[in-house]
Amino acid sequence: MEKIKSLIYSFIDLLSLGKGVKRNISGFNIYFPARWSRYFESNYEDENIAFLKEHVKAGHMVFDIGAHLGLMSVISSQLSGPEGKVYAFEPSPSTFDLLKKVLALNSGYSPVVPEQMAISNTIGNIRFYLSSDLGSNSNSLVEKHPLNRSAVEIKCTTLDAYAEKNHLTAIALIKIDAEGSELQVLQGAEKVLRTQRPKVILAIHPRLIRNNNNQPRDIFSFLTSLNYTVQYKKKELDESAFCSIEDFFDVHLLPKTA
Repeated sequence: MEKIKSLIYSFIDLLSLGKGVKRNISGFNIYFPARWSRYFESNYEDENIAFLKEHVKAGHMVFDIGAHLGLMSVISSQLSGPEGKVYAFEPSPSTFDLLKKVLALNSGYSPVVPEQMAISNTIGNIRFYLSSDLGSNSNSLVEKHPLNRSAVEIKCTTLDAYAEKNHLTAIALIKIDAEGSELQVLQGAEKVLRTQRPKVILAIHPRLIRNNNNQPRDIFSFLTSLNYTVQYKKKELDESAFCSIEDFFDVHLLPKTA
């Protein structure tokens, strides 16, 4: 069955003349290889995409940490336009290959720089855990996980070190989907968050955070120390509400002005 599906996908890709299959995701036209053209629902993460529309403007610089197939990177590139720039970080080797294919199908907006590395609070090589499923979104730095995964060694850096090395001083927005290592990503971005004050889309995975020997309150306390407001569904959360949510959820982080 898998071979038949692969043949069908290859035929569709041929019919598209290498241009990919167009999908409209939450109001944005995006092209995908045929195999991945139905991966996202048409209203996928519409609240996060609405946040991008509100806060990413022409000429802005965006970081997509945990870029996966590149949906948010492509949307950010469309919003920031030819004067903007997007940096897309995806550690998984096979997913990184898919990311590059999606980016190639959606060029012509702001440049997107794909980086095959993890972002955390350490610099050097690090163990990364991979699912056997192609394009899986469960790959992460967290060893303890309900799925069986294999470990590989990958390159890792901090957002602060990457920004300093590349002289990036005007990051407007950061999207973070780190599958349980949220606190480590934030810790490694402390200087950028304190000095550049970007808006942030942060995916929270409470169970994986605990598997990584952290607690949701650690994240909330860290964000409070950086003078950020934590919003969920456009309402500000206090620590109690933030820590009471057990299932995966996304929050939007807004820097306070004073």
